[in-house]
Amino acid sequence: MRAALIFSSLSVLCLSAPLRPLFQDTPETLPTPTRGEKAAVQALMNEMQGTWSLKSLDSPTLDKLRRQEVGYMVVSGIYFSFEMHMSWNTVDDRASRRTSLSGTHRFEINDRSRMTASSIIGSSVDNDGRVVWEQPGLLRKYDVTCSGDTMKLLRDDGTTFEFQRMADSKQARDIYGRPLKVKDPNAPFTPPSGKREDAPKRD
Repeated sequence: MRAALIFSSLSVLCLSAPLRPLFQDTPETLPTPTRGEKAAVQALMNEMQGTWSLKSLDSPTLDKLRRQEVGYMVVSGIYFSFEMHMSWNTVDDRASRRTSLSGTHRFEINDRSRMTASSIIGSSVDNDGRVVWEQPGLLRKYDVTCSGDTMKLLRDDGTTFEFQRMADSKQARDIYGRPLKVKDPNAPFTPPSGKREDAPKRD
């Protein structure tokens, strides 16, 4: 019974959800986001970009005693991939149960920092060591908090994922802490006058 409960909990840990409109209201009551709200959503999306390591997992349904987990999340544009390995050790530090989950998802953020994601492909491992495929489009939602090198995802059932930004994926910032725009190396050079610099003429 306990093993079944553990697998049931693990089967819903994968960060996944189907893509839905940014706002769930009917067309008649659809609120129009302000310029500030749009900017806030875009700023949060920008903060989420990069590679993250799982720092902690707090779940009301998973045993925390002698539990170990490691996971990584990669956010690129409106997609992210997440994989996590988890085990419970005995008193003499031997693994008694092991499991894992992974998946790739599409997501969007609304003006309340609410993430809705759509599972593209995903799987988990049950207590018998069998791979269980996740149904594409499984809906889950999270409240997102992202500041600097820390990101937290809080699910409705109280499960919290806390991530730490990987050092090699930190974005360059100005003296005010704002992300610097990366110039396209293939873009033509534009001099300060605003006029495009033509190739030098030959005699």
